Amino acid sequence: TPQTPGATVLIIGLGAMGLLNGLAARVKGAARLIGSDPVAVRRAKALELGFAAAVDPALGDLAAQVRAANDGRLADLVIVGPGYGPAIEQGLTCAAPGGSVVLFSPSPPALTVPLSPHALYFAEVCLTASYSCGPRETREALALLESGALDPSPLVTLRVGLEGVGDAIRRTVAHGADLKAVVFPHSGSRP
Repeated sequence: TPQTPGATVLIIGLGAMGLLNGLAARVKGAARLIGSDPVAVRRAKALELGFAAAVDPALGDLAAQVRAANDGRLADLVIVGPGYGPAIEQGLTCAAPGGSVVLFSPSPPALTVPLSPHALYFAEVCLTASYSCGPRETREALALLESGALDPSPLVTLRVGLEGVGDAIRRTVAHGADLKAVVFPHSGSRP
């Protein structure tokens, strides 16, 4: 991701990876984290993890919600988690002049979104994509985890043994409340 010291970072999509991106941005020096997700439980988790605001994109005009949560400003960095059109379009409207929009997840091959090169050019907004990582990024991520600077454990909301995998999948699909499940194959669920 682009450098974030002092930045306001908007995370669109507050699943486990979106929240982890927010936590990583904080480690990199982001001053303010704002999250966007239509699922109330995920917005609540973002606030619990220290996001300054968590907004509902279903309420309309995400850019206005970001401005309201950010002293009238748009975000310096927007990380768009879901690889689908409306999320990408919303992300493009939420970047401040000189900001960046990162497409974090893949999109279907046939997906297209309206894009104004004129608007990006004159606002000097950088649009980039994230695909996997190289050895340097992997070493950096492992160092953050090993040092404890980045702690993903609050994202694990369900622990099950192999016998509980089916129920865990049904529970996650039906309720959307679980962010990340850990399966313990030999010992059943553990705390």
